[in-house]
Amino acid sequence: MKFGKIGCSGWSYKQWVGAFYPPSTRPGDYLRLYSKVFDAVEIDSTFYGIPSIETVKKWYKATPEDFTFCPKFPQEITHADIGVNLETMIRKFLSVMDHLEKKLGPLLIQFPSSFKYPFGSEKLRKILNSLPGGYRFALEFRDTSWFNNSIMSDLKSRGVVVAWSDGPFVSDQLQIESDSIYLRLVGDRSIKESDFGKVRIDQHERIDAWAKRISESLEEINDYVVFVNNHFEGFSPATVNAFRSAMGMATVDWNAIFKESVSDAKGSLFSSWE
Repeated sequence: MKFGKIGCSGWSYKQWVGAFYPPSTRPGDYLRLYSKVFDAVEIDSTFYGIPSIETVKKWYKATPEDFTFCPKFPQEITHADIGVNLETMIRKFLSVMDHLEKKLGPLLIQFPSSFKYPFGSEKLRKILNSLPGGYRFALEFRDTSWFNNSIMSDLKSRGVVVAWSDGPFVSDQLQIESDSIYLRLVGDRSIKESDFGKVRIDQHERIDAWAKRISESLEEINDYVVFVNNHFEGFSPATVNAFRSAMGMATVDWNAIFKESVSDAKGSLFSSWE
């Protein structure tokens, strides 16, 4: 069986308390509980700034040995002016992410929709030339102008995965340019954050189509990761289960997992579920 992981884009959502996390769960316990259910997560918070080393070490300590983190590059790198010292910033970011040790998975480089070919070619080249060996990178374009033979060939030669994305910018099922698949179910912004915690939009047709695409590609790849944003349907844990089902995998009963793992001292936490 091919190695694959399916998880959420982020774990720190107060709207999940009661819907996913047990009632009264504190934010400091979110990641520990999340990692009992899913074995991978895309770190969305790193897009907004580089966390402290202490924070990253806490992430590592809170999760099982087989857990995988896929951090997003900070926007100060991907959205910055070309005059910024990109190499220094990339080194700084990676030096902090190194504290995830063996739990560090592919790192996502997400460009804005305003980043277009050929005008952004010089910046893309600078970023790619600044990427050190020993890491895995996935790159998400949000404009179709980049999907040309020259760019795809260059990325393939560098071992950089072109991320598949389902959102308002790009939703095509691209050709496979590497031995890995990195899929992001992003969605649009029609669902308000206050409405997270329940499926608001039925995307089963899109889910089935992507699952079929991955299933048909298993002979061509070594591994894949799939990450779901709350904006895709409204409640990414439920969408992960829907995707697992579409892939022919068993779904996850997080209520049962949390009840089984909680200590007797905290048993009263679940009384409101009974």
